[in-house]
Amino acid sequence: MLPTAELVLEIARLLTETDLPAPVVDPVLQSTSGYALMEKEAVEALVTELMPLARLLTPNIPEAETLTGLQISDEADMREAAAMIRTMGAQAVLIKGGHLNDESERSAIDVLDGDGDVKVLTGEWIESPPVRGTGCILSSAVAACLARGMSLEESVVAGKEFVAQTIRQESGLTQRIASDSGNTAGR
Repeated sequence: MLPTAELVLEIARLLTETDLPAPVVDPVLQSTSGYALMEKEAVEALVTELMPLARLLTPNIPEAETLTGLQISDEADMREAAAMIRTMGAQAVLIKGGHLNDESERSAIDVLDGDGDVKVLTGEWIESPPVRGTGCILSSAVAACLARGMSLEESVVAGKEFVAQTIRQESGLTQRIASDSGNTAGR
């Protein structure tokens, strides 16, 4: 998390003054409960200084809405927001669609816009107890795959599968704990 403009500017300075690879930037702007996690000046520095240095920006839908001012309610809106974020200076954008509210067609939809080449990546929606941090896990997994030399699209596909496996494992663990805690007779 980069809550202040000073931290964002320091990261941008390090990236421009060193030989570090272009990062995957997950703009953690607010908590799930809506609490702002970045000062307004930090968001501005993110857009003007850090976003152009990033290999990939990975906002979720509320973050993409904050960055663009758009209301996102479907895949077409996600595409529009990704294109708009790219015009703001991002090399590539992955809008994570876990916050879409279409209950009739629940699937894990993400939109990847790399230089105008748009890919819609869908995956199985896994019903589970709430698992926190899946967006951060996805961004980290994509960064790890890029570091291994995979293409951007291959990295995102592999990252999505890693997150799906993580959710499945967490869901199974949560269910086992719940059934074990209710089954204390005879112990």
